[in-house]
Amino acid sequence: MLFAAEAALVSQDTGIAFATSTTDAPAQAAALASGPAEAQDEASAMLMARLQDRKIEVLSERTADSTTYALPSGELETAAYAGPIRVKQAGVWKGIDTALSDTGADLTPTAAAADIAVSDGGDTNLASVTKGKESFGLGWQDKLPTPTVKNSTASYDLGSGQTLSVTALA
Repeated sequence: MLFAAEAALVSQDTGIAFATSTTDAPAQAAALASGPAEAQDEASAMLMARLQDRKIEVLSERTADSTTYALPSGELETAAYAGPIRVKQAGVWKGIDTALSDTGADLTPTAAAADIAVSDGGDTNLASVTKGKESFGLGWQDKLPTPTVKNSTASYDLGSGQTLSVTALA
Protein backbone atom coordinates (compact mmCIF):
# COMPACT_ATOMS: atom_id res chain seq x y z
CA MET A 1 0.00 0.00 0.00
CA LEU A 2 1.35 3.44 -0.91
CA PHE A 3 0.75 6.48 1.30
CA ALA A 4 1.21 10.10 0.27
CA ALA A 5 2.43 12.61 2.81
CA GLU A 6 1.91 16.34 2.70
CA ALA A 7 4.28 18.90 4.14
CA ALA A 8 4.52 22.68 4.19
CA LEU A 9 7.80 24.22 3.15
CA VAL A 10 9.10 27.76 3.50
CA SER A 11 11.15 29.43 0.81
CA GLN A 12 14.20 31.00 2.46
CA ASP A 13 14.41 33.58 -0.30
CA THR A 14 10.86 34.88 0.03
CA GLY A 15 9.69 33.49 3.38
CA ILE A 16 6.50 32.25 1.71
CA ALA A 17 5.12 28.89 2.85
CA PHE A 18 3.96 26.39 0.25
CA ALA A 19 2.70 22.78 0.34
CA THR A 20 4.25 19.77 -1.34
CA SER A 21 3.42 16.11 -1.41
CA THR A 22 5.62 13.07 -1.74
CA THR A 23 5.43 9.33 -1.45
CA ASP A 24 8.76 9.24 0.43
CA ALA A 25 8.14 11.38 3.54
CA PRO A 26 11.19 10.06 5.52
CA ALA A 27 13.54 10.99 2.67
CA GLN A 28 11.96 14.45 2.39
CA ALA A 29 12.25 15.03 6.16
CA ALA A 30 15.92 13.98 6.06
CA ALA A 31 16.59 16.36 3.15
CA LEU A 32 14.91 19.25 4.98
CA ALA A 33 16.79 18.61 8.23
CA SER A 34 20.14 18.66 6.43
CA GLY A 35 19.63 22.21 5.12
CA PRO A 36 20.40 25.45 6.96
CA ALA A 37 18.82 25.72 10.40
CA GLU A 38 17.69 29.31 9.84
CA ALA A 39 14.72 31.26 8.51
CA GLN A 40 14.22 34.95 7.74
CA ASP A 41 11.30 35.59 10.10
CA GLU A 42 9.66 34.15 13.21
CA ALA A 43 6.64 32.63 11.43
CA SER A 44 8.81 30.79 8.90
CA ALA A 45 11.18 29.62 11.63
CA MET A 46 8.29 28.28 13.74
CA LEU A 47 6.89 26.33 10.80
CA MET A 48 10.28 24.92 9.84
CA ALA A 49 11.06 23.97 13.47
CA ARG A 50 7.82 21.99 13.78
CA LEU A 51 8.18 20.27 10.42
CA GLN A 52 11.86 19.43 10.84
CA ASP A 53 11.69 18.72 14.58
CA ARG A 54 14.77 20.83 15.30
CA LYS A 55 15.52 24.36 16.40
CA ILE A 56 15.72 27.01 13.68
CA GLU A 57 17.43 30.39 14.05
CA VAL A 58 15.18 33.43 13.49
CA LEU A 59 17.46 35.66 11.40
CA SER A 60 15.33 38.80 11.83
CA GLU A 61 15.98 38.60 15.60
CA ARG A 62 19.78 38.25 15.27
CA THR A 63 21.84 40.88 17.13
CA ALA A 64 25.53 41.40 17.85
CA ASP A 65 25.19 39.61 21.19
CA SER A 66 22.17 37.30 20.94
CA THR A 67 20.69 34.51 18.83
CA THR A 68 16.99 33.56 18.85
CA TYR A 69 15.69 30.12 17.87
CA ALA A 70 12.22 28.77 17.15
CA LEU A 71 11.76 25.39 18.84
CA PRO A 72 9.68 22.44 17.64
CA SER A 73 7.46 22.95 20.74
CA GLY A 74 6.36 26.35 19.38
CA GLU A 75 8.43 28.33 21.88
CA LEU A 76 11.29 30.75 21.28
CA GLU A 77 14.73 30.41 22.87
CA THR A 78 17.24 33.25 23.01
CA ALA A 79 20.92 32.77 23.75
CA ALA A 80 22.48 35.99 25.07
CA TYR A 81 26.24 36.47 25.18
CA ALA A 82 28.37 38.68 27.48
CA GLY A 83 29.90 40.45 24.48
CA PRO A 84 29.52 40.65 20.73
CA ILE A 85 29.84 37.41 18.74
CA ARG A 86 29.08 39.01 15.35
CA VAL A 87 29.13 42.40 13.66
CA LYS A 88 27.13 43.91 10.84
CA GLN A 89 29.28 44.77 7.83
CA ALA A 90 27.68 46.21 4.70
CA GLY A 91 24.28 45.16 6.03
CA VAL A 92 25.29 41.52 6.59
CA TRP A 93 26.00 39.81 9.93
CA LYS A 94 29.48 38.28 10.13
CA GLY A 95 31.05 36.32 12.96
CA ILE A 96 33.80 38.09 14.89
CA ASP A 97 37.17 37.30 13.27
CA THR A 98 40.16 39.16 14.70
CA ALA A 99 42.74 37.64 12.31
CA LEU A 100 44.92 40.55 11.17
CA SER A 101 45.57 41.32 7.52
CA ASP A 102 47.45 44.15 5.83
CA THR A 103 44.90 46.60 4.44
CA GLY A 104 47.29 49.30 3.30
CA ALA A 105 48.49 51.68 6.00
CA ASP A 106 47.67 49.30 8.88
CA LEU A 107 46.88 45.76 9.92
CA THR A 108 43.17 45.33 10.63
CA PRO A 109 40.99 42.44 11.79
CA THR A 110 38.55 40.81 9.38
CA ALA A 111 35.52 41.58 11.60
CA ALA A 112 35.52 43.18 15.06
CA ALA A 113 33.08 45.19 17.16
CA ALA A 114 35.27 48.32 16.85
CA ASP A 115 37.63 49.76 14.26
CA ILE A 116 41.07 48.38 15.16
CA ALA A 117 44.30 49.46 13.48
CA VAL A 118 47.68 47.90 14.28
CA SER A 119 50.92 49.23 12.83
CA ASP A 120 52.36 47.33 9.88
CA GLY A 121 55.73 48.90 10.70
CA GLY A 122 57.63 52.06 9.75
CA ASP A 123 55.77 54.41 12.10
CA THR A 124 55.36 55.11 15.83
CA ASN A 125 51.59 54.48 16.03
CA LEU A 126 51.40 51.05 17.63
CA ALA A 127 47.64 50.49 17.74
CA SER A 128 44.31 52.29 17.92
CA VAL A 129 40.72 51.36 18.67
CA THR A 130 37.77 53.51 17.58
CA LYS A 131 34.09 52.94 18.24
CA GLY A 132 31.67 55.72 17.42
CA LYS A 133 33.07 58.99 18.75
CA GLU A 134 35.40 57.27 21.23
CA SER A 135 39.00 56.52 20.31
CA PHE A 136 42.06 55.16 22.08
CA GLY A 137 45.58 54.80 20.75
CA LEU A 138 49.04 53.68 21.81
CA GLY A 139 52.31 54.87 20.37
CA TRP A 140 55.91 53.66 20.51
CA GLN A 141 58.99 55.81 21.04
CA ASP A 142 60.81 54.61 17.90
CA LYS A 143 59.70 53.61 14.45
CA LEU A 144 58.37 50.08 14.61
CA PRO A 145 59.87 47.30 12.49
CA THR A 146 57.66 45.25 10.18
CA PRO A 147 55.85 42.76 12.42
CA THR A 148 55.42 39.04 12.10
CA VAL A 149 51.68 38.35 11.99
CA LYS A 150 50.07 35.15 13.24
CA ASN A 151 46.27 35.12 13.39
CA SER A 152 45.25 38.10 15.56
CA THR A 153 48.72 38.91 16.93
CA ALA A 154 51.40 41.17 15.45
CA SER A 155 54.88 40.70 16.97
CA TYR A 156 57.65 43.29 16.57
CA ASP A 157 61.28 42.21 16.99
CA LEU A 158 62.82 45.10 18.94
CA GLY A 159 66.31 43.54 19.01
CA SER A 160 68.34 42.26 21.97
CA GLY A 161 65.85 39.38 22.33
CA GLN A 162 62.92 41.71 23.02
CA THR A 163 59.57 41.29 21.28
CA LEU A 164 56.57 43.59 21.46
CA SER A 165 53.26 41.86 20.70
CA VAL A 166 49.84 43.35 20.01
CA THR A 167 46.73 41.16 19.87
CA ALA A 168 43.41 42.29 18.37
CA LEU A 169 40.41 41.25 20.48
CA ALA A 170 36.73 41.14 19.60
